[in-house]
Amino acid sequence: MKTPQPICMVRDSKEIRPLMSDEHERITGFFLFGEGFGDMICLLPTVQKTARRLGRSLDVWTKRPEVFANIPSLHPRMSDDS
Repeated sequence: MKTPQPICMVRDSKEIRPLMSDEHERITGFFLFGEGFGDMICLLPTVQKTARRLGRSLDVWTKRPEVFANIPSLHPRMSDDS
């Protein structure tokens, strides 16, 4: 089974969209694919480290927002599309 890969997202004035290659400092969140708790738990350190390195909180769109609920630097959002 292949491990789901996160997609970095950018929040523009009009929309939320995938990150382009030249926008690394504009990351505002991650769209996390996957159904299981294990996949989300494995992605947790990556998302936390990115938030720390950028020095700001990040949105996380996922089907399992409860995995990220108690982490102050992350704002979990429910996604039906993950």
